[in-house]
Amino acid sequence: AGVHLRYRLRVGSHWMAPDVDDYPTSMGHGHSNFCFLDAEWDPASDSVTVGVHILEMSARDDVADGLRVINQGPERALMNAAAPLANRGLDRVEWRIRNMLQRLQEVPMGSAMFSPTFSLCGVPEMMLELYPNGIQPSGGGAAPQKKGY
Repeated sequence: AGVHLRYRLRVGSHWMAPDVDDYPTSMGHGHSNFCFLDAEWDPASDSVTVGVHILEMSARDDVADGLRVINQGPERALMNAAAPLANRGLDRVEWRIRNMLQRLQEVPMGSAMFSPTFSLCGVPEMMLELYPNGIQPSGGGAAPQKKGY
């Protein structure tokens, strides 16, 4: 089972170049430091918009022994199953984050904010992740990078 995506990420007016990834499980990965928050944050509304545009998607599901179905109640199961179908024609989502000034003060470097889960192009349980104060560089020796994504 897995999903193959070609997509573009957005923060404010900054769009990342198209990228291609394969997700053999539900675990994705992130992109860091592709723009600076100061340039994309709208101080007038104290918000920033984070988005993803799915350019191409293909999915495969290999059914085999050991298939497990978990039921969280009929209403929840129906809502979860219907969301990807209802949103299969959608290829773009935006997440407006309000009160950015406060969040910049409260969220430490290396800590992330997560969007609510959503479905897009028939892919369930997607989520956006934003590090408003950047991440610590790997290797430990270099100085931290400020306010990158």
